[in-house]
Amino acid sequence: MIPAIGLLVGIVFGLILQPIVPIWLQPYLPIAVVAALDAVFGAFRSVLDGLFNDRIFVISFLSNVLIAALIVFLGDQLGVRIPNVDWGCRGSNNANLRKRSCSATTSA
Repeated sequence: MIPAIGLLVGIVFGLILQPIVPIWLQPYLPIAVVAALDAVFGAFRSVLDGLFNDRIFVISFLSNVLIAALIVFLGDQLGVRIPNVDWGCRGSNNANLRKRSCSATTSA
């Protein structure tokens, strides 16, 4: 019950305060969120297995986020860029989309 209340309080604060993410921090935010979700789902799995330990969760959560941010920072410092890829309708089960020509286009 406490996590659900914390989630609701966080959502309400986010809607009221409407925080603005600085531009220099924006490249790190998506990977940090994915790393945090990895830790949360790992904790959920350990709860289901009956092996949950709050200390391990906190350490896993923080280390996942910090390591992911470090990897993005290093990639940014090294100038690694991944082009945006628009795969069009590949993998679509829609018959109308399959009729069209599907080719990958890249944009930098």
